[in-house]
Parts: sequence; structure tokens; C-alpha cells
Amino acid sequence: MRRLAAVRLRSLAAGLACALPLVTGRAAHAESPAPPPVRAVDLLVVVDSSPGATVDRAALVAGLPAFTAAIGEQFRGDYASPAIDLHVGVITADRADHGALRTASVETCAAAPAGGFVQYQGNQWGQVSQNFTGTLADAIACLVPSDTTGAAAAEPLAAIRTALDGSVPGNAGFLRADATLAVLVITDQDDCSSTGAPLDTFACAEAAWACTPAIDATRGPRSTCTARPVATGLVGIYDAVNFLYSLKVSSSLIAFGVVRGAPTPVSVISGPAIAPSCSNGARTATPGLRLDAIAAEIHNSWTEVACDDAGIDGFVVPIVAATYAPVGGDYYHGECDGGFYPGDDSGVGGHGADHAGIGCGCAAGAPHGGTGVLVALGFAVALRRRRRR
Repeated sequence: MRRLAAVRLRSLAAGLACALPLVTGRAAHAESPAPPPVRAVDLLVVVDSSPGATVDRAALVAGLPAFTAAIGEQFRGDYASPAIDLHVGVITADRADHGALRTASVETCAAAPAGGFVQYQGNQWGQVSQNFTGTLADAIACLVPSDTTGAAAAEPLAAIRTALDGSVPGNAGFLRADATLAVLVITDQDDCSSTGAPLDTFACAEAAWACTPAIDATRGPRSTCTARPVATGLVGIYDAVNFLYSLKVSSSLIAFGVVRGAPTPVSVISGPAIAPSCSNGARTATPGLRLDAIAAEIHNSWTEVACDDAGIDGFVVPIVAATYAPVGGDYYHGECDGGFYPGDDSGVGGHGADHAGIGCGCAAGAPHGGTGVLVALGFAVALRRRRRR
């Protein structure tokens, strides 16, 4: 907890430093600034549709108003922030759904968007163009599955690839070459994307996690558990990351978020099965170590523990970071706009999964001499979380 708090404070301090105006010897211009550009964002929400994730889906729907309000604040289209051209698509993590964008009809959900995904565009004059009636939160909620018929083992990484690789005709038009790609996974378990026959959740953990002692049917706690980059029968961690990177001209245009179980403790119980690592009333979740490993490899990333019920509005921070980031930033070496990403204690090359998504030096905030919108949102998210604790 102390380390995480320290990381967040360092991240906020880095963002604040970058938000300060660039002082030059030139006199200020009297004329009005040019209108901000329209920023394109494609948001893919991947929902665990298994019977055990019912509470997680309900929490997602409950958190949408705060999330869309944060999006609206950061992309409100005035002279302090850019306007937004937003696509939102929802898929399930069930392989039987083949990565197809979910649809809804206005007969069953009044705010259902026309077509296979939400389209919402605002400009600097406050004018909005959208393909639905009602609020943005309601339109997204129409696409979230409410049934409990999904497969028990979630395969979000495989579903993401199928949804975005161009193989699903109904998904055409969602992904745009010039847009930031934001992917948000909501689940109560780890990814179990298989390369062959589906695995059950325990067999998936046996193959995917390296623990001391190893995961087997022996009951009891495990320590030092990490996700194996390559696991027999499962989609590789680096393969999944490289696929996302292949969709964009720069890795800086990718944002990745996940709501999952706490990474610790890890324990085997009778069944055999993986014990929940967190609980909150009816909500329980097991560790999502493979999903955490994905987040650790992607610069603009965010993780949240499902049982904390903290909402998803914190994911707006890496979305803004990806939107403002200079294309072509070399994040593998911790370099971005002259700063270092404070994801670990070394200060170099940190991609820690619990970095709260506070971006990388000045690349995550507005350009030099900019508005500090990311810093403002970062402070708001951090203070909100601190009050909850």
C-alpha cells in the first residue's frame, strides 16, 4: 500500500511539472487561440459474460455515468481541451461470440445505438452528433450483456484479437487508423485464451502461472506468482501485446485497462480451484495475473481491483495520456518528452501494473505549455481513492 501510494504521488508530481506553462521571452498574443483539434478515440469494452461475473457487469453499468462524465470533462471541446470523436464497442470474452460487436434494438433498450457500436462526436461549440437517443452512458449500457450464459472460462485476449483483426464483417468501421485505441477488460478471473481446446479456469492457472510451490491440486497458499510469458496451450503475453501494437503507427496510441481480482493472495482450495483473492459482499474475484502482465507491458495502462468498487472513471487518465502522447515515443526505454516513467523504484523503464495510469512525463499531459487536464484528472482520481480508503 505504501509503495503504491508513493508511486501515485511521484506520478502526480511528474504530471504537475509537465503541466506548468513553458515560459518564453515572447509577449502573449492578444487574439483568440485556434480551436482545439477533434481527437478520435476507439474504445473497446470486453465483458466477462460467465455466470460468476454478474456482479461485475452490474458494477460496470453503474460506473458508466461517472466514466462518461470524466470523458466529457477532458474532451469538452472548448479552448482548454480538444473535442472528441468517440466510438464505443462492446464484446464478450466468450469464444462462442467470435469477437462480434454486440448490438441492441430500441425496442429492448431505448438508448440503443444504430449500428454495431456507439458513435459520439462533440465540437468546440458544444454541438453533438450521435447515433443514439439519450445519454452516452445509457447507450453503452445497452450493449452490456445481462444474461449469464457465457462460458465459465473467459478468453478476453483472443476475443480482442478477433474483434480487431478485420475478420468479423459486422465490426467494420469501428477501428480507425488515426484514432487512439483504448481497450477495457471487465472480469472476475484471469484470461484463459487458448490456442486449441478450451481450458477450465484451474487448468489455465496451472499452465499460465509460475508460483512457489507450483500450482497443482495440493491445497494451500502459493507465493511469488507471476504469469508465464509463454504458456502451453495459451495465447502468449507478448503475442497479445504485439498484436495491439501492430494496429497503430505508434505504441503511444494504445491505452489498456482491466478490472480484475487482486493479484494476491493466491491459494488453491478443494475442487481443485483457485480461491478468490478479494471479496466485497456478493462480489468476489480471483487473480488476473495474465491481464496484469499485459498492462505491465503497455505504457498507457490502468488496473483496478474489482472488489474495491472504485468504478472505471480512472481509465480516462491513460486514454487522455494516449491521446496527447507524441507519436513515436520510445517507451521501452523509459524515454518520453525528457522524463522517466515512475512505474518502479528505479525510475527507468517502469511499466508497473499498479501505476494508476498517470502517464509518462510530459507526454502524458498536454503538450509543453498546455492545459494540465491530465494532472487535474489525476489529482481527482487519487483524492477520490484516498477518501475511500
